[in-house]
Amino acid sequence: MFNYNNHMTSKKNNLKKFERIQLVEEKKDSPSKTEKNSLNGNYLTSANNLSVNDDKNILINTKKSYKKINIIFLILHLFCFIIYIISLKRCKGGQENYCVSRFIKTFIFLAVLDVINSLIVSIYLVLLIRKKISFFHLFYLFPFYLIVYIYDHGDDFNKHGEFTFQIFLIFLILFFVIINFFILLVKLIKKKKFFILFMLFFILSFPIQYNIYISKFSTCDNWDEGLNSEKIYNYPNSKCKFKNPPNCKMKYYYGKLDLSSIIGVSNYNKKSKAVKYLNKTLKKSNYLGYPYTNKIPVKNVFDNFFFHNFVPENMIDMENFKETEENKKPEVTVKFNFWGEGKVEINLQKNETLAKERKKIENKNSLYNNILLIYIDAISRSHFLLSLKNLSKFIEKFMLKNEKKKENFSSFQFFKYHSLGSFTHVNVQPMFYGNSILSSKGVDFGKYGKENGYILGQSNNHCAHTLFNDEQQMGTKNVETIFYDHEFFSLYCDPNYYDKKFSSSYNRGPSSFTRRILYGKDSFQYEFEYLKQFWENYLDNRKLFRMSFMDAHEDTGEVIKYLDKPLTNFLNDFYIKGYLNDTFIMFVSDHGLHFPRIYGLLAFDNFNYEKTLPSLFIISGKKIPDDNFIFSNQNKFITAYDIHATLIHVIFGNDFQKFNVHHEKGSSLFQFINEEKRDCSLYPELPKNQCRCF
Repeated sequence: MFNYNNHMTSKKNNLKKFERIQLVEEKKDSPSKTEKNSLNGNYLTSANNLSVNDDKNILINTKKSYKKINIIFLILHLFCFIIYIISLKRCKGGQENYCVSRFIKTFIFLAVLDVINSLIVSIYLVLLIRKKISFFHLFYLFPFYLIVYIYDHGDDFNKHGEFTFQIFLIFLILFFVIINFFILLVKLIKKKKFFILFMLFFILSFPIQYNIYISKFSTCDNWDEGLNSEKIYNYPNSKCKFKNPPNCKMKYYYGKLDLSSIIGVSNYNKKSKAVKYLNKTLKKSNYLGYPYTNKIPVKNVFDNFFFHNFVPENMIDMENFKETEENKKPEVTVKFNFWGEGKVEINLQKNETLAKERKKIENKNSLYNNILLIYIDAISRSHFLLSLKNLSKFIEKFMLKNEKKKENFSSFQFFKYHSLGSFTHVNVQPMFYGNSILSSKGVDFGKYGKENGYILGQSNNHCAHTLFNDEQQMGTKNVETIFYDHEFFSLYCDPNYYDKKFSSSYNRGPSSFTRRILYGKDSFQYEFEYLKQFWENYLDNRKLFRMSFMDAHEDTGEVIKYLDKPLTNFLNDFYIKGYLNDTFIMFVSDHGLHFPRIYGLLAFDNFNYEKTLPSLFIISGKKIPDDNFIFSNQNKFITAYDIHATLIHVIFGNDFQKFNVHHEKGSSLFQFINEEKRDCSLYPELPKNQCRCF
């Protein structure tokens, strides 16, 4: 019989049992209080459901995370500030007020940066708590740092300011990548995602595998080989012997980093850029003249920063120009059309008076009637042969072992030419001024050329009067310099090519990663035209011309190859016309590729090895006797001091040692060099770790 009371009692008991089971299941599914308070936001409930204790815990955890992240950014900014101070090295001209103002400006700049960064981090943490973003959204802060640090600060940072901050940016990115990689690693280990860990390490092993792969194709078996299949030879009595580097991986990348063929080339030829730093009157002119550079105060000759301002301050309005004896028409001008596109005109006028005066004082004992120096910054012997193949063949055809060699020409390669350091100043000063940066006295070799009847000329596709910068005269205080009769520099201060506030631009100027185009032509083409006019105007005179190129002065090592064919064709044209007869031609560099942003970071052995093994080749425009010492000196340890002594020898002739000519530690390449007494220890300016002798 149905018992209603029993039925109701049983129903209530079942309902209570069900409620208990449901409660247990809800507890299992719901997060713990601790989990609710965790800062990562994975289990945060909405603000309306949080208790007072939960609010306090979140506030405490937020402050902790805020503190940690701010410490990271503070360290980064301190690191930035230290790099900035290091980049200054010394204050310009020793002016204390200048130094203090620069320091204060930098301090304010970084203080503002820290405030902005604190706001960004605060916003980031709020969004993190509200589950709007994850920790990896921190990468969105990169554009902010990119804007701050990649912007070229120009002269405000003195010497390579932008370059320093580019290096900083690289390390900043690496820092974030490494930090986030370890955070990811910890998370994967905690969650026991071992398969993902395995795949991650497998992917990361690719660079190691690739490194092993290219090692097979990057041997240095032929590194010691030069032109005409000749190789480095170490004399038994040589105190300094050379050997091949452990690997030549940099060689494998030649031709693969040519950004000009990948991203194209920019043609800068706009009036709007050209007049950027000019006064209002000049900005209206469509016909501008570039100033003569012999008006620079002698004390500022080595101050490149002074030169950067000198050119725009002395530009000439050719539309209202009136030529006088004192105010000569500029040799280089630019005309702008209706669309603001410019065209450069070069008109080098012969100085008849000068030609007659120099003709009277010509030294009949000089070894050659003409001297042509072709200086290419930052190119090693190996890099020269790889990148300048046409030019190498042109030099090679004049070698003695070549059956097709022309009777009156000879050429030479110097395997053991060693630099005195991996930067320009330490090499160029002894090369062209005859003294060390550690000593006081020095004289521009051009002065001796001038005194012996040579017409002087020089050019450089860089906005500078000299090949190195020493605005404080730390190494050039007592160096005697001169202005050459014809100088071609000021065109390359045009902001279309070199902008003083973007001094290390990636896509234009002397450090560009791509081909350097100015007003529709390669920048070096204007040097060719200037030299051609110089040579043809003074055919009946002795000539000394130094032509300098900065096309190897960049990170990839690729831009220099665009100089190869044009320079070879130019020299071959000179050769066919007979202009190279009785001419001493020297191809010389200061050091090898030394920018650290690519090959340096990859730590390639031959990159570090070749930094202090620059290129040196000579073509003689007349026959040299077979018993001359220059043949054996090709495999002897030589430096920039020997180059200076050789130039003096060419100018004065075989009795040059009788004259009161200043040079240190050097011997002419035409004379005997005793290698038993030569090694790196003779040169205190050369760091021990950059010596390649063994």
